Amino acid sequence: MFILYTVIGIISGFLAGLLGIGGGLLFSAVLFYIFSNSGLADPVKWTVGTSLFCVFTTSLSSIYRHYKHENVFIRESLKIGFAGVMGTVIGTLINRSGYYNKEEFVIFFCIVLAYSAYSFIKSNSIAQINNEGTEKEIHLKDALLIGGIGGSVATLAGVGGGVVIVPFLTLVYHKSIYKTVSISAFSIMWISMFGWLQFALLYHPVQSLTSHSVGYLDFGTALPLIVGGFIGARLGVWANQKIKPRVLHWIFASFALLIAVRLIIETYL
Repeated sequence: MFILYTVIGIISGFLAGLLGIGGGLLFSAVLFYIFSNSGLADPVKWTVGTSLFCVFTTSLSSIYRHYKHENVFIRESLKIGFAGVMGTVIGTLINRSGYYNKEEFVIFFCIVLAYSAYSFIKSNSIAQINNEGTEKEIHLKDALLIGGIGGSVATLAGVGGGVVIVPFLTLVYHKSIYKTVSISAFSIMWISMFGWLQFALLYHPVQSLTSHSVGYLDFGTALPLIVGGFIGARLGVWANQKIKPRVLHWIFASFALLIAVRLIIETYL
């Protein structure tokens, strides 16, 4: 299983570096399958906490590669990242309530996937706009909206928030896909870090899947995914510089819809 999870981590990391989504879409889907079939109580909290830690480590690898390629935009990244940290608090409070369980997680996660797929397909229609230099400035109020929503989604679905940040920056602010991916990767680092810290420090579960866990963060299960994620993220950032934006959008949309269908089938059929 270690080898299988490592391969899954490579694929997740590759998508993270390629699309700026943090790899959380695949991490969360895989971990939810593992924890929901393990007999543990609160599989959603285990999924979100552990997935956010995987996303955090993968984002570090992506950031390093963006830095090496001199594709770094500190000011925008800090604005959105700071707002995202505040958003994680809101999402965590909802997750801690007694109204957010396995079924609600699947529904919400599939909505996030469907929205992301639609946004990326639609963004193909504005590819020409991006090339015409009509990029819009991200002001503080804009960053609060983007980061706040991204951070909330992160701690509700176990993703890094890139599924919100990337479509917003592409569709609304007309950022190129290459700049968008870099800003998203840096923002995700802050969002995912504060997200997994909350699930690790604020919760005290009775039972865990492995002996290497803190709160609702299972390091033992996360390790092979992280190892693969580091490898895949570096390859993804490299590929991001080589593949046309239109192709990147369709890859993301197809991948997101595939995961949504799989989750619905496993949960309700």
